[in-house]
Amino acid sequence: MQGFRPPILAAAWLVCWSVQAVAAPGQCVQPLPEDAPALGGATDAIQLDADAAELIRDGLSTLRGDVRLSDGRRAFQAERLRFDTSRRLVEIDSRSQFREEGLYVSSDGMRFDIDKGTGTFEQSQIVLSEARARAGAERMVLSEAGTATLSGVRYTTCAPDSRAWSLQAAEIELDRASGLGTATHARLRVFDVPVLYLPWLQFPLDNARRTGWLYPSIGTSSRNGMDISWPLYVNLAPNYDLQIDPRWLTRRGLQMGSTFRYLGEHRTASLEYEYLGNDQRTDEDRAYGRLRHRGLINDRLSLDIDYAEVSDSAYFDDLGSELNESALTFLPRELRMVYNAPAEYTAIMRISSFQTLDPSLARQERPYRRLPQLRFIATTPGRVLFTRAGLDARYVNFDADSLVEGQRYHLNPYLRTFVDRNGWFAGTRVEWRYTGYDLRNAEPGQPDHITRSLPSISAETGLRFDRRTEGGNRQTLEPQLFYLHTPFRNQDRIPVFDSGETDFDIIQLFANNRFSGIDRIADANQLAAAVTSRLLDADSGDVRWSATIGQLVRFERSRVTLDGIGAAPSGVTDVITAFDYRLSRRITAEIATLWSPENTQFNRTLSRLRFDDSGRRASIAYRYRRDQLEQADLQARWPVVGGLALTGRWRTSLRFEQSLETLAGVSYDSCCWSAQLMYRRHIATNDGEFDSGVLLQFQLKGLGGFGSSNGGRNAYSGF
Repeated sequence: MQGFRPPILAAAWLVCWSVQAVAAPGQCVQPLPEDAPALGGATDAIQLDADAAELIRDGLSTLRGDVRLSDGRRAFQAERLRFDTSRRLVEIDSRSQFREEGLYVSSDGMRFDIDKGTGTFEQSQIVLSEARARAGAERMVLSEAGTATLSGVRYTTCAPDSRAWSLQAAEIELDRASGLGTATHARLRVFDVPVLYLPWLQFPLDNARRTGWLYPSIGTSSRNGMDISWPLYVNLAPNYDLQIDPRWLTRRGLQMGSTFRYLGEHRTASLEYEYLGNDQRTDEDRAYGRLRHRGLINDRLSLDIDYAEVSDSAYFDDLGSELNESALTFLPRELRMVYNAPAEYTAIMRISSFQTLDPSLARQERPYRRLPQLRFIATTPGRVLFTRAGLDARYVNFDADSLVEGQRYHLNPYLRTFVDRNGWFAGTRVEWRYTGYDLRNAEPGQPDHITRSLPSISAETGLRFDRRTEGGNRQTLEPQLFYLHTPFRNQDRIPVFDSGETDFDIIQLFANNRFSGIDRIADANQLAAAVTSRLLDADSGDVRWSATIGQLVRFERSRVTLDGIGAAPSGVTDVITAFDYRLSRRITAEIATLWSPENTQFNRTLSRLRFDDSGRRASIAYRYRRDQLEQADLQARWPVVGGLALTGRWRTSLRFEQSLETLAGVSYDSCCWSAQLMYRRHIATNDGEFDSGVLLQFQLKGLGGFGSSNGGRNAYSGF
């Protein structure tokens, strides 16, 4: 299935492990016995405590009865112990306990050199507290370097009462200094059933990143056949790394991918590249690349880059590995620099274009290239009689193929007065907008140079009331008015570079233009009114509910038009309402509507009910746009018992009586292993073609996983 590549369930899945830091979230804690010997501060002095002692010869003595011996860094405990004070050698031939930082051993016999830190333990039960792992071994040998070699061993990160999985091996070497365990002639046992033999295997003992193979994965697709990938992670340095992704598609061939990531003190960057030579289905070479950078050049200057390119428009439909890639319409190509002088001015330079992935889009529906775009924003640092002056200046060179193109420059000086008091606020803004165009490829009869000059004035005011309810909570009432006047200018001859229609919502009530962009500035003589009321909890200050209702009154018809958008009639507009209600700590409701008083019907509706309580989440939503869409969306993730949880989503078009997406799955998560089985059917291409498949994931915690909490990957060298 496109985008679904579950882990291999046979030998290939486990030959090379990916490594997550062993103390992954939720990993099992390995408890020590209540009578485990305690550690103190490091010292050369030996502390002895026993019920009886017998001196055998010079420096050699036998101690009996609850014997405890410690040098601060290590502690020994047994019923009988032989100690050579001259050689600082401990010998025990009965059940005993040994402890040092990060290691606990219970054994039937041991011999330990305190000065060298070396020892041999027989028939041992071992706990590695930092790795949250435990093991049973016929023999364990500690070297002077701190390496532990275990023979006849069974190793696991599961809790003591769990036998979910274990690694049984002829020998395991635990190198705590390097944070690696190495097993030879190992057998993986799942619930005591042997499932895999590995001649050699490494696994992590800490959370360090290492070079090595990540999880292989496998999936199926009607377009690609079997889809097998096996990523290799390369840890180049603490602040940069590389992942190489070989991927075999049986119906297309071998694809090679790579991702390089860099993290600096004030910047991050990544470079992705994928290549499939001679696609067996298209007989074409196919590739995708993307560079992303974000960071500071100095304290005031920043640089962002996002550049992507793909060989063909169907690349993500056929080869995309992410679930949402098939819905991409454009790929960005942008460089953006921002210079910010706080409280004074901001200067922005942007170079941008897009690669269009939807071939059905007409030329006029595709965005223009901006080569370049400049913007300068400044305000006076101080106020005179509550008034500040400001300037918003812009320049763009719009470039396109076989369309009208050219340069646009825009000046917007303004004066803004604003007063804010506890119970009220008021403000005005007087501005002038001058826009000029120098055009190329203009249509016959259209001038090459166009200018537009528009003054505008707006005023706003609002009141703030509040009261104490009978329950002691605080309720507010906040009426607000906004008046806008902009004279009419005929703009039919101005090309449309970046203007479009905006959704009519609460924010748009108080906007100074009913269009987005600059190419169309609507004439206006209108008054917006809205009232908001909130109920605040007396104890926590949380908003229990919030309700807003608003409407716009146009005293004159707004005559400026845009392709597909006619003039706006005078009179009252649709009534906008928004209501959020916190029914309880777990349940919230949300309703937003657009109601036409002229037709006495709803033009737009969104309603959603949510439940969220300690991992149990569910929601049901309904969306309606008159003559456009009517959809229902149900989602849930519900823990059932223990680590078992159910997941599901169903999104359907009520207008066309068609299911748009179906998702159903079950997952299990314990402290030492997790699994997920999921079915999904969804729209996979821009053409509306459906795809479906099954996802199966399985993880043994402490032996493998994807990434770490900060997004880094952890791996180790392979087999």
